[in-house]
Amino acid sequence: MLFLPFGITGLIAAALTPIHILLARRAGWLDRPLPSKIHARPVPTMGGLAVITAVLVGVWLAAGRLGSLHADHAFALVLASVPIVIVGIRDDLHGCRIWPRLVAHCAAGSVLFIYGLRVQHVTNPFGAPFDLGAWSCFVTVAWTVLLINALNIIDGLDGLASGTGLLASFSIGCVGLLRHETDTAVFGFILTGALAGFLPYNMPRARVFLGDVGSTFIGLSLAALSLLENRKTTTTLTLLLPLVALALPVLETTLSILRRARDGLNPMRGDLGHLHHRLLRRGLSPVRATSVLLGVTAVFGLTAVVLSLASKEMSLLMTGGVFLFALFVLWKAFSFKRP
Repeated sequence: MLFLPFGITGLIAAALTPIHILLARRAGWLDRPLPSKIHARPVPTMGGLAVITAVLVGVWLAAGRLGSLHADHAFALVLASVPIVIVGIRDDLHGCRIWPRLVAHCAAGSVLFIYGLRVQHVTNPFGAPFDLGAWSCFVTVAWTVLLINALNIIDGLDGLASGTGLLASFSIGCVGLLRHETDTAVFGFILTGALAGFLPYNMPRARVFLGDVGSTFIGLSLAALSLLENRKTTTTLTLLLPLVALALPVLETTLSILRRARDGLNPMRGDLGHLHHRLLRRGLSPVRATSVLLGVTAVFGLTAVVLSLASKEMSLLMTGGVFLFALFVLWKAFSFKRP
């Protein structure tokens, strides 16, 4: 029964994506080549709408028909999706300034907080966790905004954002399965199924792009999924396992913001200094660069699953070591230099 949502959302996304490709071509919803982009031909965009439809249908079934997802949490995702979808479509069709996007992202995070998907405590390695109190809303919204933008930032190669979302959601879903957290497992597999149905159309050479509407929705869904998983482990390991599963986009986003701030650039504006751009400049083909980054994500995802079976002390120790090593490798391999 837990894997039924995976099959349903996978079939919906697989059926809707080719229909969307035809409609996008007729409507002129095309992502055209630019100097800042890698593709050399117009490609239908906003394919993420198929993923969004599949996920929301899966969430409705899980909350209503199957009873494996709390109605409030299902409604939270639907309501939080509204500003994300509106601003995402606007950005894909006409472009959108940074501040309206951030307002929409913060609004989505606030909705999750209001409906109980929140970070209430911070892990204390030496004793009882710290209660965030009034800071809980700020931390929850910041985490949501971080993941929304992290998935958007890495959406620069065919299949990278959708593949990363698939691997991360599957990993967190498996954590829920191992911990007998039915709601986490079901929601994780809902998102995994939708992305599995979409991914064949998005792999190199992509027949359709997610668009900002798709990548930001995946980020929102992963934020909601990670907060859902965090509810039952908040007294021990705050967001630890989701953070490990999403280590690559989180580290990429953090380093990008630091690099742009150091260079006197707007931290929220895109550039050609992302990890995938650097891999391409080092001679890797787009397919190989995507494979390398998805391989790294898969390793992080597997690590998160293994850590779910470890003790608190061992989990914290291993996580700290993994992040320090990953940060050191990224820092040294790419020298933190201007692109």
